[in-house]
Amino acid sequence: MNVSITMDSHRIEPDGADTYMGFLAIGAFRCYVLQRLPPGTRVSTGERGLVWVKSSRLGKWTLRIKGTPFLVHAGNKPADSLGCFLPGLGAATFEVTQSRTAVAEIERILGVTQGVDAEVGILSYTR
Repeated sequence: MNVSITMDSHRIEPDGADTYMGFLAIGAFRCYVLQRLPPGTRVSTGERGLVWVKSSRLGKWTLRIKGTPFLVHAGNKPADSLGCFLPGLGAATFEVTQSRTAVAEIERILGVTQGVDAEVGILSYTR
């Protein structure tokens, strides 16, 4: 399944981190997405696989962008997890809302596959 993330807003935080806000789309489903990168971190745009991994920190199967440490998980503020993608059904100024609901819908659409590196889609990432 094809998943796209398009970041269309950017701000630099007081600590030098880059915060991006945009949209995540899977078929007809569309939600907001937030990402905060540590100062000096660059993520190349393009296509990558999406895989399910068992997150020891989150204690559950979670989507990861293949070849990166970045997960797609619930959260609503940029500081929730550096580098990770935080989806939400609503948005405020550089925050997302209803994040758990958005993640549940992503999991329903993609189907949680419990197996290391079980690829479930291709992510197209643009800024």
